[in-house]
Amino acid sequence: MQIAIVTVSDRASRGECEDLSGPLIETWLARAITSPYKLTKRTSPMGLSPFAMNGSISATSIAST
Repeated sequence: MQIAIVTVSDRASRGECEDLSGPLIETWLARAITSPYKLTKRTSPMGLSPFAMNGSISATSIAST
């Protein structure tokens, strides 16, 4: 199973602040899911689709898992 955590934040995507919500979600997933999974994490600025980012996850790969 593949899971993507996408955080949308202008400041975090520019490295001006730490992303706090992404790591919280990752911790929750580790406790909630007992099956093996592959985790992909991305931080995207507002107004930019995280699926359009260079080198990012694709909507197709998420839908197919």
